[in-house]
Amino acid sequence: PMMRPSVAAPVVVLGFGHPARADAGAGPAVLERLAREVWPPEMELLVAPQLLPEFSERFASAAVVVLVDADAQQPAGRITRYRVRPAASPGGGHRWTAATLAALAVELRGRCAPMVAYTIGAADFSASDPWEFSLSPPVADGVDRLARRLTRRLRRLGSLASIVRSATG
Repeated sequence: PMMRPSVAAPVVVLGFGHPARADAGAGPAVLERLAREVWPPEMELLVAPQLLPEFSERFASAAVVVLVDADAQQPAGRITRYRVRPAASPGGGHRWTAATLAALAVELRGRCAPMVAYTIGAADFSASDPWEFSLSPPVADGVDRLARRLTRRLRRLGSLASIVRSATG
């Protein structure tokens, strides 16, 4: 059998939310700022309007997964960080969450990478011109602060576990 060269498992950073819905675009806005940096090839920066079951494959094969999203339950601009644990079952339907996708990864591939989620509190989800991505001022500030924080954390890839450990403390 032919040996395949080992490739470092990717660090997957996924910003999701819909930029045409004002503050809902906070996740993609953070990823847009991260994309301005030069990253090693094993760093995967992804943007999507919502979480999809297809992501479970990436979550299973990654070294670490970092999710970034807006959160209507938090005050606008507040950054919250938490560890995502797989749900009891994948569930499914039309409402996929990080926890149900983690469970799907475990069900399909036997594992899910450690997952950390960062949310930015958001207040305005009104529809806007689809080409005018507009964040409210506190959310735009939160996006800038989180992009700087993630850039520092992701640069310290000498210890991938530090990203995960810091989310539990």
